[in-house]
Amino acid sequence: MPFVALGLDNVHYQLAGPPGAPALLLIHSLGASTHVFDAIVPGLERRMRVLRYDLPGHGLSSPPAPGRGRTLAELAAGAAALCGALGIARAHLLGLSLGGQIALELAAATPERVDRLVLCATGVRIGSEALWSERIEAVERAGIEPIAEGVLARWTTPEFAARAPAEHAGLRAQLLATSRSGYAAACAALRASDLRGACARVKAPALVVAGERDPAVPLADARALAGAIPGARFAPRRRTCSWSSSRRPWALSFSTSSAARSRPQRRSRSCSSAGSRSGARCSARRT
Repeated sequence: MPFVALGLDNVHYQLAGPPGAPALLLIHSLGASTHVFDAIVPGLERRMRVLRYDLPGHGLSSPPAPGRGRTLAELAAGAAALCGALGIARAHLLGLSLGGQIALELAAATPERVDRLVLCATGVRIGSEALWSERIEAVERAGIEPIAEGVLARWTTPEFAARAPAEHAGLRAQLLATSRSGYAAACAALRASDLRGACARVKAPALVVAGERDPAVPLADARALAGAIPGARFAPRRRTCSWSSSRRPWALSFSTSSAARSRPQRRSRSCSSAGSRSGARCSARRT
């Protein structure tokens, strides 16, 4: 069970795949952990060096001090420091929700570190300042359990909960395992985030993935994100929420497809039901 000390944080991570293979960094969402990517990692680690880690106060990583908020810049710097500590100079990035914002911040701040970028269920902003202030207050007052059902309703569809009750229960367990201070610190990062200026600085080929039924990041917001990143491609998914977006292997295939290595186009392009000339297969579904 590997850990690395990065400043005040003791970070839990998992690294698998052939040494020397292209690196892929997976960054999870608020209230989740490395386990959110369990379904896709086995297929990826056969050909890539896959690194995933728990954000501060999430999973097995140490919690920040109570009342100590984080910024996206700090979280992105932490991701960069982890890669540096493990000898990873450059990587593909995939981020889910908050993880997508961290990946975008990292790609804008240190473009030399980023090969290709997949942003799932994220936008230049997620939610409002009032929403995150209320969430911080609620969690600091009574913990995560009182808000758990509302959070899960934003992660998954009712059909998913009925079809996969054990997996749904696992998501709930991940959420409840998050420390109060870690959850509140991540909410503080989301409350202050505004990545409109960062988008223009992204040099890596990017794919923005969005769920049609995601209440946290409406399709219009995800489409606007794709439009703000030079050459980004947009892939809306029907009948899905944010949790579904991270489990689509076609989205991850964008990171290694030969077509994705072409130069970015000047405007965003949308992937639809049958696939696209980019090589990112938009039709595949997994449950």
